[in-house]
Amino acid sequence: MDIDEALALNSNYLSDNLYTEGLVTYSTTPELERAIFLLKQEHHTLFVYEVGGETFIFRPMSKAEFAQILGKSRVDEVMLSETVCELCVLWPEGYDFENCEPAGLTERLSDEIIEKSCFGDEERLSELVFHYRQEQERDNTQVENTILVAFPSITPQQLKHMTAYEIADYYSRAEWVVNNMMAGHQMPQQEQEMPPQADGRQIARERTGGTQVPRS
Repeated sequence: MDIDEALALNSNYLSDNLYTEGLVTYSTTPELERAIFLLKQEHHTLFVYEVGGETFIFRPMSKAEFAQILGKSRVDEVMLSETVCELCVLWPEGYDFENCEPAGLTERLSDEIIEKSCFGDEERLSELVFHYRQEQERDNTQVENTILVAFPSITPQQLKHMTAYEIADYYSRAEWVVNNMMAGHQMPQQEQEMPPQADGRQIARERTGGTQVPRS
């Protein structure tokens, strides 16, 4: 299957965790769709942003990247903008942010990347947490979470690339593992809730019809 066929079968996949920033109308092109499809094999969240007549695909910064780049008290603003863009812009590849037109393009794009990375905005970060909490209520997300619990080596990103047949297979296995093999995790609590065991003399009385067994 080539990329065009994969795109036709995965139109929903293109929009999953894809955000179109700065575009009044999002009119895609085959080249842009191919870029999005391939980049989403490696990246959880992508942004499409238009500035200065150019369209860019970028990813948000990680927490470590955000702290390392923006945590420096003394840094040239122009160099900072170029560093952020070179780090996070995924498409077009090899874009020259040092010598690009129009003036201010790199700074505007860098500001957008920093804003969408969210680590400097507690309110937006809280909104993201709320959004993903709601996502957990969906049935297909609960299926995926069951698989992740039963098979810790599988990642959420890997699940996104599984077919429906693979997910169904893994889910049926995960249910069995959780119900039959992970039930043992409840044993200590169950033992605590069990009634106290009768002592030896009580058991002896029950076996002799209630007659007290004389002590030797």
